[in-house]
Amino acid sequence: GQRSFDGAEAHVGAGAWDITALAARSDKGVFNMNGNAELDVDVQYLAFTRQAAHGHVLMRAFGMGYHDGRTGVTKTDNRPLAVREADHKNIRLGTYGGDLLAAIPAGPGDFDFMFWGVLQNGNWGDQSDAAGAAAVEGGYKLTSVRSEPWVRGGWFRSSGDNTPLDNRHTTFFQMVTTPRLYARFPIYNLMNNTDAFVQMIDTPAKELALRSDLHWVSLTSANDLWYQGGGAFNNKAFGFVGRPSFGHTGLVTVADISANWKATRHLGVNFYYGHAHGGAVIEAIYPAGTNAQWGYVEFDYRWKH
Repeated sequence: GQRSFDGAEAHVGAGAWDITALAARSDKGVFNMNGNAELDVDVQYLAFTRQAAHGHVLMRAFGMGYHDGRTGVTKTDNRPLAVREADHKNIRLGTYGGDLLAAIPAGPGDFDFMFWGVLQNGNWGDQSDAAGAAAVEGGYKLTSVRSEPWVRGGWFRSSGDNTPLDNRHTTFFQMVTTPRLYARFPIYNLMNNTDAFVQMIDTPAKELALRSDLHWVSLTSANDLWYQGGGAFNNKAFGFVGRPSFGHTGLVTVADISANWKATRHLGVNFYYGHAHGGAVIEAIYPAGTNAQWGYVEFDYRWKH
């Protein structure tokens, strides 16, 4: 299923600037086909966005509040289980940051650049919270070539928690999201990891787009967990799971390829294949086999007049 929210969203803007505000509560969804019931999970968001340099630069400053009042659900973090089971306090977090996107004409193509960074604070149940994350990406697209080949690279880092037994939680928390946007082979998310990647994109035909990525993913803190999941989806599970690192940081190398084909005006066909080679963390958990493969073919049909 899909995640949905009950709430209100508002925009105001003119020309090059826009202000967006959102206040909403999360519905179940995701793994629940009867997903209309609300969770005691709510978000608030406010952002100011502005374009500059004739549309080649986009700047945004934003803040987001998050509250999880599901006090009967055990939190996923690197504290001992007995400590986590005794923690029945709410999660209240604020995330503040900004991003900058730029596309700069240069020679036969365009350079692109993206920076995104956030700080996070508040209360993680019984613990105070202080975390952060940052991403830098860049690339070059040959716009003078018909297929517009595009080579990109980037680096992402989010904080992890080095001291499980203190009163501070320093793992960056991803709130209510989906890992598939950032990890197309979703065996990791944006929590306690460092991800360096290279990427190639090409459109050999108007109806066909190709993409291939190579990711080197490691844990930021060897004293924290390998986190998976995309956030709250019912009142029984926290929404994230964590596996121990066994003192290692090497997680996985992922190579993948995808093709998106617009077969007809109504029908689209999407193909994906990824291969993951496990690092020291995965070797400690799955000594009999450290590699994984995942692939799918997806059809979507759109009714159009």
